[in-house]
Amino acid sequence: MLSVFLIIQSFFVLGGFLFILAKRKQGLSLTKGWNKFFVYMLIVNLISYSITNNLIAFRIIALVIVVQGLFEISKALFLNKTPKSFSILSIGIYAILSFGFLMFTNLEPSIMVWTYLSIFLFDGFSQLSGQLFGKNSLAPNISPNKTIEGVLGGLVVTLSTLFFLDHISGFSHWESIGMGLLVCLGALVGDLLASLVKRRCGIKDYGKILPGHGGILDRFDSFLFGGALMYAFLQLGF
Repeated sequence: MLSVFLIIQSFFVLGGFLFILAKRKQGLSLTKGWNKFFVYMLIVNLISYSITNNLIAFRIIALVIVVQGLFEISKALFLNKTPKSFSILSIGIYAILSFGFLMFTNLEPSIMVWTYLSIFLFDGFSQLSGQLFGKNSLAPNISPNKTIEGVLGGLVVTLSTLFFLDHISGFSHWESIGMGLLVCLGALVGDLLASLVKRRCGIKDYGKILPGHGGILDRFDSFLFGGALMYAFLQLGF
């Protein structure tokens, strides 16, 4: 879908501008963090392209995400001597989400790319909004850098964009708002759950496989939860 490609590039241009503003506000060097920005840009375009042009490739990517994520969370839990009950519960939740996420890859490509676009916008602009305007921590004991202002900023950008993207998903304007809110909240919960496990394990990242992003689970925790939630809502009638 050409429109999806153009939307993604447009938001990365806007994101780059806001990234510079955030760096200046924080008094940080403008040369730092661009590797993370461009790696994220590559990931988003790769996922979006595979969904819209090669579903087999996307399903392989999804399977790699699930398997590598299982390895990362298992390693974090069992190497850091986390209580057995917490480890079993965490693995159980991850297994359920992984199943839902893999089933999500069987939905219509238009729904999948709409879902991923929603999560990409929410994740990216929550972080940028938090850096620019964040003052009140959302969950200081779980994810200290996540702020209420950041989440609200991410929601405003995402939902206002989705309102005009009914041609991608087939949802009406107001269905897009409702479904977008569901997916964004799911992405937020997924992010917080992954952060909770890291805090209990006493680690900063799940891995070092992605420059600037940590492990696979660090990058795709929101997508795992959001995708599984979308599948459950559409297919199981939740």
